[in-house]
Amino acid sequence: SMVKLRAFDLKTTDPEQLMVAVRHPDWIRIPQGGAVMIIEERSAPEGPVVQRDEIVFERIEGAREPAGLASERRNGTTLSVFAVAPGDADRVRSVQRRLGARRSQDASRASGSLSVSVKGCRVGPVPEGPVPVSTFLAAGEFDGFVPLLRDFDLKAAMREAGAPVEDTIASCDAAAVDGD
Repeated sequence: SMVKLRAFDLKTTDPEQLMVAVRHPDWIRIPQGGAVMIIEERSAPEGPVVQRDEIVFERIEGAREPAGLASERRNGTTLSVFAVAPGDADRVRSVQRRLGARRSQDASRASGSLSVSVKGCRVGPVPEGPVPVSTFLAAGEFDGFVPLLRDFDLKAAMREAGAPVEDTIASCDAAAVDGD
């Protein structure tokens, strides 16, 4: 994955081909708007964030869902696929122009980061044992999806982050369940 990810360049990637997929237990729901790409820029590697952009991804289903993920389906899981919302593609292009302009300036000390945040909730109780979650990224630079994390234990990570043992993964409210 790391070799393939080296080809990815946020400054030049086609936002209309940018997608994220999450394989999660079928008792977890990811609401619309629950997948967000966060781009942060700093004037120096350890300096404060000088620019932060959040790009909302929208769930895609049916004919738009890429076939390249078929081998990632597992019993008892859901494969949720998200793409940059059509209205946000222009925002991504605006960020790309700004990053390109910054590259041409003296940006030797500037740094940045890109992350994808996916928020979800549970329907019913959290079963005993690990809660495996896998994430994948697709972009014009790749042939299909590239794994970012495979079978990451969400329960262990939530507990490590301070979530209570009895409610490690928050319960969905009625709107999140109905909106799925």
